Amino acid sequence: MPSFLPDQPVTTLSETQPAVIARLTGALPGLLPAGARSKSCPRVEFYYEPKGDDYRAVAWVGAGSEEYSLAIMVSPATPGAEPHCLNAEGEACTRIDQPGGAIAMADLAGTDTAKPQRSVTVFRPDRTTILLAAIGRVRALPPAAQLAAIGSAPGLTLHP
Repeated sequence: MPSFLPDQPVTTLSETQPAVIARLTGALPGLLPAGARSKSCPRVEFYYEPKGDDYRAVAWVGAGSEEYSLAIMVSPATPGAEPHCLNAEGEACTRIDQPGGAIAMADLAGTDTAKPQRSVTVFRPDRTTILLAAIGRVRALPPAAQLAAIGSAPGLTLHP
């Protein structure tokens, strides 16, 4: 399979970190499931994580046994990266082609635990990678297609 992203130097962003945070946070209300909330802020917000060199947001959705956490990480694509699942390959890994040329790779790990994780990594042609990880009971987790749609939304990019 040819490389999805050709080897290129990592490009610098055209915006400051505060501008990226404000723009990404502004895109969230129209993308998150109804009732999504933060446990530490009045609204779900992105922040910059220097150790991972990415922008992150965490939302809580639902209540009681139907509650799950949703982490979103937005980062520059790694040069030469191939689309891949976060936790598994083979039958547990599903490719979901998205409009606009993005490729989403989905998996479900830990189904033998109380709180499995559904993860979707979206490899966008604009060299932005979005990782979405939902953790909660299997029946509460959003479908992979829903997470892929969030990660493919035009507002969640590092290169507007």
